[in-house]
Amino acid sequence: MLNFTQTAKNKIKELIQGKDANDFGLLFKLDGENLELTTIDLTKLPQGVEPLRDKRTHFFMEHDHYMILVDEVGQKELHEGTVDYSDGGLLSGGFEYKKSLAAQGPDMSNPIVPEIQKLLDNEINPGLAMHGGFAELLNVLNDKVYLRFGGGCQGCSMIDATVKGGVEKRIKQIFPMIQAVVDETDHDAGTNPYFKG
Repeated sequence: MLNFTQTAKNKIKELIQGKDANDFGLLFKLDGENLELTTIDLTKLPQGVEPLRDKRTHFFMEHDHYMILVDEVGQKELHEGTVDYSDGGLLSGGFEYKKSLAAQGPDMSNPIVPEIQKLLDNEINPGLAMHGGFAELLNVLNDKVYLRFGGGCQGCSMIDATVKGGVEKRIKQIFPMIQAVVDETDHDAGTNPYFKG
């Protein structure tokens, strides 16, 4: 999942200010953790490359009403990380990409992983389902559990209370070695939150 920090969002909005969102998008090129970002004229793309159709050389997606164009190399990784912007002043600064630790997927050889999954399946998700939501186990790393919430939980204004006061509390009761639950959800993309802020 590609996430943007608020700092990155603000910088992107600055870059495309005054441009028609139907004609201009953002081109991302990934090199390790360094992310090059430039605006691109969507009306003058290379022949044979069409938004949302040609996936061979580029990948297009909508994000906050503007189009993102990702080169093929970065396509998968950019779906599983966070884009941030480091402001170094007038003559420096740049976008940075951090791959999500949760993107590696849970290590099923870790004995705690199936037990946490069982707790989600048998107790936590049935409770969340009462509000049309669910939690997906992304990973367990060191003393943290990484979850992604969906359905009515995605974008819900009460999600922090749900995570800290409900899900995390229950997981820590059963697994005292767990110190925190990390919410990896893109809540801005929620389409049907149970509570709207």
